[in-house]
Amino acid sequence: MDIKQLKFLIAQDQTRHFGQAAALCHITQPTLSMRLRNLEDSLGLMLVNRGQRFEGFTEAGERILAWTRTLLAAYDGLQAEAANCRGRIVGSLRIGMVPLSGFNVMDLLKPLISRYPQLQVQLSSPSSEQVTDGLSRNQRGSPAPERHVQSGRPQLQIDWLRLLRKSGGRSGLYQAEVAP
Repeated sequence: MDIKQLKFLIAQDQTRHFGQAAALCHITQPTLSMRLRNLEDSLGLMLVNRGQRFEGFTEAGERILAWTRTLLAAYDGLQAEAANCRGRIVGSLRIGMVPLSGFNVMDLLKPLISRYPQLQVQLSSPSSEQVTDGLSRNQRGSPAPERHVQSGRPQLQIDWLRLLRKSGGRSGLYQAEVAP
């Protein structure tokens, strides 16, 4: 089992189509199918229901997907931490907003993106049902606890508890800081 196989499994979940998942991963469809079969063999489990087309994940496949998301999040965190140790901020910043929030998130993001060009920002405006579904499938993690700036290395620092207190428990984003 390797990281690429896990990424292929996630792509299959995202697209629900072998050809589209392969294109997303920049590989051919036969290669994707072979790598997914290799993953199944290494785990000793059937993860994908196959027919003429993708027919969904098995029950075991759904359970393995949740672990795969967790493992890939940890892998991304490891990569980001290594970059941080080299004095750079990289990775993904995921921001979820209430659909009709009066806050203009671009006012926050423009200086952040210009200061940290390798930081990928993902904005979403999910419904309550989507948030619940994402949590049950381990797709949305809780914000990590605030970390402190070490020896002048830049780190993204957002105090989520302070944001929640400022909002009085209401949803929305009120303030975020980037510590130098």
